[in-house]
Amino acid sequence: MGWYHVEDRTGTARKRYVCILCGRYISVGSRYVSRFGYDNEGPIRTAMHAECEALTSDWDAMDWECHLPGEGEWPTYAEGGE
Repeated sequence: MGWYHVEDRTGTARKRYVCILCGRYISVGSRYVSRFGYDNEGPIRTAMHAECEALTSDWDAMDWECHLPGEGEWPTYAEGGE
């Protein structure tokens, strides 16, 4: 089946998450993107800094499958890398 994308939501974090792209914390009060979908193991919800997610607009399926958190050039965030 692979990945089946259902929806994205942009909001303000009410708790601390880890960005699946840069690998840094998303601090409470920060803007982030919540992505929901399904894979072979069931439902999945992920979190990404809104700024990091914006840098993936030209990614294809292979880019997403081969990416490791923290790999590549990502924005830096205040509050000790959050």
